[in-house]
Amino acid sequence: GPGRAIQAGQLLDFLAYFQAFVKDRAMHYIVGNIVEPLTAPDRLTFAELVGPGTLDWFVSHFWGHAFGDFCSSIQKHAQAVCAADARPDAWRLQRYWICSFSNNQHCVQDEMGEG
Repeated sequence: GPGRAIQAGQLLDFLAYFQAFVKDRAMHYIVGNIVEPLTAPDRLTFAELVGPGTLDWFVSHFWGHAFGDFCSSIQKHAQAVCAADARPDAWRLQRYWICSFSNNQHCVQDEMGEG
């Protein structure tokens, strides 16, 4: 739901931490090899694991693009919408609902419904 968003800063920190594994890989790799194993013990969403919040922005994207490019797009968007904010890291607090981090990857069918 809308309460499972992650901050732009959390997304960029995720990329930085896992960069050696991510390289130029796409979201398919990220979900199967990082998100699912991290969230498997408690069958949570990644957002729930890192501390979810209410979304500011909903993101629809193609899982085939390089994850680093996706993160760069989120960063640029967050910086643009926070350009007038005097705090230099205000952009990091913008919250995004991103399916791979906001949907529970352990029960996607239940998340998506029958339609």
